[in-house]
Amino acid sequence: MEGIRRYLEGVRETLALLAVERVAEVVDVLLSANYVGSVVFTAGNGGSAATASHFACDLAKGTIVPGRPRFRVVALTDNVAQMTAWGNDVGYEEVFAGQLA
Repeated sequence: MEGIRRYLEGVRETLALLAVERVAEVVDVLLSANYVGSVVFTAGNGGSAATASHFACDLAKGTIVPGRPRFRVVALTDNVAQMTAWGNDVGYEEVFAGQLA
């Protein structure tokens, strides 16, 4: 039980530090991209790769509003074959840049 309390307290502390203005800026950028039909790309390394994939799914499916255009979003972490090909053939530092070139 104590572990759960500590975890939740950590979440509360983290949320209290969140700069709401910065979150609003990110939302504005995402909405602008959607408005003009741009593709939003997500990426991450390690556990953040799963977060990038999950965010892409949430953005693509979880924001559907009838009568409004859907978000176009691609998680660069979702194609393992492509990631490992870039990493093996060119270098790990090119895994994401190579996909965007």
